[in-house]
Amino acid sequence: MGQNQKILIIEDDALVADLIAVTLKHAGYVTMIASNAEDGLDDFASLGFDVVVTDIFMEGMGGIDGISKIRNLNADVPIIAMSGGYKDLNPTKALAAAKKIGASMVLSKPLSLDDVVDAVETVLQDA
Repeated sequence: MGQNQKILIIEDDALVADLIAVTLKHAGYVTMIASNAEDGLDDFASLGFDVVVTDIFMEGMGGIDGISKIRNLNADVPIIAMSGGYKDLNPTKALAAAKKIGASMVLSKPLSLDDVVDAVETVLQDA
């Protein structure tokens, strides 16, 4: 379980972000939410985090660009990308692109909150 490791959650759906944050807090992690990739990138650059959990499809800068920019700042931080697709866009292709650009792990939405905790624990062990 978490030992005060800091997790940045970049998710534009406030309900999903809050559910992930509360679940990770209960698992012992410190969480911060950014509602878009631009804010998430600023938070990451100024505060540093042990893991980033990011959605792929968001207004403005998308998660793929966000992952690329985070990788430019820190090549080693574990990044978990999530997607349920967007309109007629298939999440499988988006998640494959996220993995190719540098995501450590990908999760398809809808997902269980236990899956998020398991993913965080896995990427931290692998780091």
